Amino acid sequence: MVKLSDILSIAPEALAVAGVVNWRDQAGTGSASDRVTLDLPDPGQPWQWRWSPDLPARLVGDVDLQVDLIRSWTESTSGVTGPVRLALYDVPRRSRHALMTRLGQASPGVGAVFVVDDTLTPEPRWSWPLRVGAVTTEAAEDLFDVLDHDEGIAPLVDAYTLGEQDGDCDVLAVSSAAELDALTTGGGLSAACLAWCGRQPPDQHELARLDAAARNLGASGWVVANLSATNAVDWLDRFVRNLSENQALDEAAGRAGSWLTVAHPRVAEHRVVADAVRDADSAARALAAGGTAPVTIDFGDEVMRRLNLPDRQAMVSDFTHGVVVDVGGEVDGTVLGSAVADAFRAVHRAGVAPGRANARYLQALVSDQETGERRLHAFRAGAANDVHIRVGPHSAEWHGLATGFPEQSLEFQDGEVRLTVVFTEEREQAALHEPMNVTLPRRGASSEAVFTVEVGPQEREIRCTARVFHQNRQLQRLEISGPVGASDRAVGRREIAINGEAFSSLAAPPSPDDGGSAAVIRIVDDETAVIVTGGSEASVRIKDLDELRARIRDNLRAAVNADAVAELAADGPGPAAPDRLLRGLAQQGSFLFDRLEQLGHAGLRKAASLQVVSAEAAELWPLEFVYDYGYPSDTARLCSGWQRALETGTCSCRPSRRPTVNGRRTVCPLGFWGVRMVIERRVERARLDHTVVEAAPPDAASALRPVNSVLFAASQVVRGADRDDAVGTLRGSLGNDGVYTANSWQEWRKVVRAEGPALLLAVAHNARDEGLTPVLEIGKKSRPSRLPSLQIDRRDIVSELHDRGTGPIVMLLGCNTAQEDISWQNVAARFLEKSAPVVVGTLVPTLGPQAAVMAGIAAVMLAENTNENRSIGELVRDIRRRLLTLGYTLAMAVVAFGDARWLVGSRQGGES
Repeated sequence: MVKLSDILSIAPEALAVAGVVNWRDQAGTGSASDRVTLDLPDPGQPWQWRWSPDLPARLVGDVDLQVDLIRSWTESTSGVTGPVRLALYDVPRRSRHALMTRLGQASPGVGAVFVVDDTLTPEPRWSWPLRVGAVTTEAAEDLFDVLDHDEGIAPLVDAYTLGEQDGDCDVLAVSSAAELDALTTGGGLSAACLAWCGRQPPDQHELARLDAAARNLGASGWVVANLSATNAVDWLDRFVRNLSENQALDEAAGRAGSWLTVAHPRVAEHRVVADAVRDADSAARALAAGGTAPVTIDFGDEVMRRLNLPDRQAMVSDFTHGVVVDVGGEVDGTVLGSAVADAFRAVHRAGVAPGRANARYLQALVSDQETGERRLHAFRAGAANDVHIRVGPHSAEWHGLATGFPEQSLEFQDGEVRLTVVFTEEREQAALHEPMNVTLPRRGASSEAVFTVEVGPQEREIRCTARVFHQNRQLQRLEISGPVGASDRAVGRREIAINGEAFSSLAAPPSPDDGGSAAVIRIVDDETAVIVTGGSEASVRIKDLDELRARIRDNLRAAVNADAVAELAADGPGPAAPDRLLRGLAQQGSFLFDRLEQLGHAGLRKAASLQVVSAEAAELWPLEFVYDYGYPSDTARLCSGWQRALETGTCSCRPSRRPTVNGRRTVCPLGFWGVRMVIERRVERARLDHTVVEAAPPDAASALRPVNSVLFAASQVVRGADRDDAVGTLRGSLGNDGVYTANSWQEWRKVVRAEGPALLLAVAHNARDEGLTPVLEIGKKSRPSRLPSLQIDRRDIVSELHDRGTGPIVMLLGCNTAQEDISWQNVAARFLEKSAPVVVGTLVPTLGPQAAVMAGIAAVMLAENTNENRSIGELVRDIRRRLLTLGYTLAMAVVAFGDARWLVGSRQGGES
């Protein structure tokens, strides 16, 4: 990292030129003209300034060279109209502050510095008039009271405080570290540009947080305003006016007076006003092609010329309600942005929403295969119906989700990205459909995936599900359902519809080897972790974590034991147990979230998945128990919709930061990270310098083996009736031929070798040998078969005769003893190292009946959900939810190790 002190001896003018020149030699002899070539761009373009690690070394101590470079700077800038704009490439994030501080001292001054960062969003989602937001009400009053009364600027902006509208804005103004912190706790926010309007330039720490906030908001760029000779209101005024004159982001910021602009290199290709008109025009063209009459705005020739658009009309329409309004007359005016804003506001007042062509949605359409005609209301009885799936802009022809397609994380190669659509029918005797690929361009609709559904003459309703994947990540899903009829008419007021609530997103669990990972938590020791988000990392230490961990385990162990007693006394777990357990765990989990929030990591709550990497010897960090819905009172009950929340993954309960005197009255299961998120755990062996399991599933084997067979073994500490019940449940799902049993580890290895089951399930007794090594015991209680953890071998997991490249899922459910808890990380690391892709266990010991019940439920869910091609991470999370719905507090003890991105294969079709 370059420190400020490293470059103080370099003249700022020499530094400004040094990144622009082409160096001819390494020797450092002769004058600057002999050693370098000054390569300047065309007039009006930024100078291309490139960083190299040896740049300071070339200049430090070479006074003659610096003098020559200063002379080159003076001569070159004197012939430039307006201040010089520098576009900086390859500058490390940690070096930006030191470099910017020095460049800002150059004379003549640098007009603007533009740091190129290709990890930001490449295409800004501008709207017009500009939506300008402030974080707090106080900030909004300070900034917008003046702007609202300025006749020149008011027509160009819609100003509001975050939370007043849908959470999206074009320019978001922040002025303090506190406001940046507030952004990390909000959900669903996005901004095209983040602008720092503080009285002083941000320090190095604030600069890093500003950079991270811009990434979290999906911004294409962020700007640090230079307020040395002005104030935030005047700067915003100039910035917005420049954007309204169709300037690129970096140019508009530079002309307004910016200390620093960081943006994606393609941001210079976009102009706010032109993009808004172009998007409205292209959207209207699509609507017109579909038979929908668009609204027409006749822009004047001067406007179209200055927008660099064809001399023709721009058309807009309301995509949601089909409103069609004529806006007559030409739009004239000398101020470009005002002319377009006036036209769009007129359309807005008529209830029409122009310029939303960027938004795309997962959509479905049903047609009669024989005639090709679209079926609007009902599937055709006794015929083949085609279900078309695509991602595209709003259209009157297509049913679509209300939630936009999550394309921000997609990486377009050669202008497009390939998606996979998995289609399933939710009915008996359903056909098995092969996944299909579609191509999504940067703009417009994707290609279509078409699936044929054979509808019987007596069927009353059809229900199907389409899931869209990208690189083994499920991005979104929709359910399409409708009645069956001979004619295309509604049946009993029912017609073909899309379930807009059927949205499910699984973010890719980041790889520990990937510096650009979204959220990685690397456990260093029992109290210290390194959290990596948005390319930056921070060390976190939580004191007394051992005490908190012990309390959580004690609370969980007591509730699990109470369940067991209730189950033995009655027929099923006690109904009050989930209340008691979740209330106590929520109180402990609230303290843990408060600590993370105090340390600046509350933003983790927004993650769909977290990856936790820990050393074999380190204690588990209880992240599954973090609770962020507020501290509950001692009398808190489960929320009224808790069962539906567990079934659907959604609830009306929301996170709350407002403290209450006595605590919140309800506990929502989705407040726990382990119930709401996919939490992936990986284990590092002490003797290895990398994780045991590879960072990502290989492309050729992205799916786990189909769960069509299971090997079951149990200790006789588990009651015979409970063992029989578990085996009966497994056979009910997989059939007699799909279930194998073993009474010893020798028999276990024979079955693994001969049959190669896809699921290995052991309800083992936890013990230790004379050397205190953890051992797993199965078989007879008097003379158990013992497997020391250090002797776990590949032959215990994978069949050499049936090796398909991907090992089986392993589930280890230990029963309760007076022995010390088994080290699941130790055992998990061993199984992972020996070819098990995923290992599922429990955080606390369990009684035999509970372990047997959980074994049956978990195995059946794994087997019967395979047609959905869901990830193993989602399924393990859903196992927790299902067990909790049934009242088993053991659900909160379920933990999984391995890569959560593996997809579970199809039972019918073999590997996916």
